[in-house]
Amino acid sequence: MRRTYPTLLLATVSLFAMVLATAGPVVAADPPTEAVVVRSGNVDTAAALVMAHGGQVTGELPLIGAVSAELAPQAVVALRSLPDLEVAPDVEIRFASAGVAAPPAPALQRQAMNLPEGWGLESGAGVGVALVDTGVAAVPQLTGRVVHGPDLSGEGDGIDRYGHGTFMAGLIAAAPVDGDTVGVVGVAPGAHLVSVKVAGADGVTSLSRIIEAIGWVVTNQDEHGIRVLNLSVAVTLPLSWQADPLSAAVQAAWSSGITVVAASGNDGEGTVTSPGRDPWVLTVGASDPNGTPEVVDDTVADWSGRGRVGPSHKPDVLAPGVSTISLRVPGSYVDGHHPEGRLGEHHFRGSGTSMSTALVSGGVALLAELRPFATPDDLKGAVVATGHPIADSTAPAVDLAAADLATPDAAWRQHHPIAFDGLDGRLSQGMPWNHLRAPSPEQAWTRARWVDEGFARARWVEANLARARWVDANLARARWVEADWSRARWVTTEWADLIIQGGFPDPADIDGPRDGAQAP
Repeated sequence: MRRTYPTLLLATVSLFAMVLATAGPVVAADPPTEAVVVRSGNVDTAAALVMAHGGQVTGELPLIGAVSAELAPQAVVALRSLPDLEVAPDVEIRFASAGVAAPPAPALQRQAMNLPEGWGLESGAGVGVALVDTGVAAVPQLTGRVVHGPDLSGEGDGIDRYGHGTFMAGLIAAAPVDGDTVGVVGVAPGAHLVSVKVAGADGVTSLSRIIEAIGWVVTNQDEHGIRVLNLSVAVTLPLSWQADPLSAAVQAAWSSGITVVAASGNDGEGTVTSPGRDPWVLTVGASDPNGTPEVVDDTVADWSGRGRVGPSHKPDVLAPGVSTISLRVPGSYVDGHHPEGRLGEHHFRGSGTSMSTALVSGGVALLAELRPFATPDDLKGAVVATGHPIADSTAPAVDLAAADLATPDAAWRQHHPIAFDGLDGRLSQGMPWNHLRAPSPEQAWTRARWVDEGFARARWVEANLARARWVDANLARARWVEADWSRARWVTTEWADLIIQGGFPDPADIDGPRDGAQAP
């Protein structure tokens, strides 16, 4: 037996040598990297730090003074140890579900919002609602009222192939068309939508893409008359909201005069996701109308995110989110995988705080048309202060008619800590309208304008939008207000996973889970 060992060993070595000879040279595998968002308040500084630690910059996020990057795990640890630097995982975003199969209640979603007297098909006219989502399909209910911004998904055409963005667009601004037997109309059918597509047919995007999209909205708000930003998106990150790059982005939009409406998430009691957890934005949870138009018997949907964020409770308000009905995209991912959600040729049904958020975005667009000089704080304050109480909820149900008739209140002006520090720390004293000679809430709510006639020129960013910076040499000249208010003028959307909340399925439920996936 002993004589067989050398023979066997020789044979084994010879075979191994033959394999090596035929396989070619051994190539070392690339070391693993992590996708991150690195924020220092200055793009160039963030990029230099990434490269100094052997990383690769994959994109610039000038809105918040950050970059997206790929770094080795040890480099990420090293960067996180540096002062005045925030490093967040550039998490993958995918769409999740709160259900599609509940019985439809087509009239309840608008009835429950209690639209103002005189509401009509032109309501919301002149107001742009930015929709950062999966794009918007060419559907007759939105003809002529969709502006396609950049397509960051890689598909390049702005068209919705997943089905989520068009559904949200319909809740905000759908208008009736001939042959529409369901008859669903958006809350603000006169508003126009500015679509920034961040996810393609697979419904997948990233945190950095969302932030990039918000940056585009801010820098192009005057050109498209954007007053409202709908973010039917939710993420849980291992960071406080003060260190959250998405909080920084939405605060930048808010400080620019855009009312941000965000979902509270679909993870149930005790949870509020980003950016809805940010104290400045208008955060929306889902109510269940329970089959009636009366708010008195409404309840909070079991899966609706709700909880305490710092000293305050979130969400701020509730809106219908159970079995809402909106626009269908035939042939989209959602339409193909969930035929049980279809309602005729044009419509689909779904549940989620995404839907509630879109309804409230439409409502804010109505108020923005009726009160064109109100600040984001004023619009949020009016909506929150006039809502109807809901059993077992700290958040009221939205009542748009009451909000329209609200008496202005200085308490509407918010005073929270700031996550966004792109204005040389100036926001540490509050939003611009609080400390730069802004009008009183009553003036802003009725007649006085809080943005001057040079707003199109006096940006917090440079004229060259490709190199836009929130802190630059023009900062000293950029002003929200001027002494002569009579000349002021407005220029005529845990860790490791991010979910755009909606009543649609997570693709992982059908195609298998992705790394780090977690369904609600």
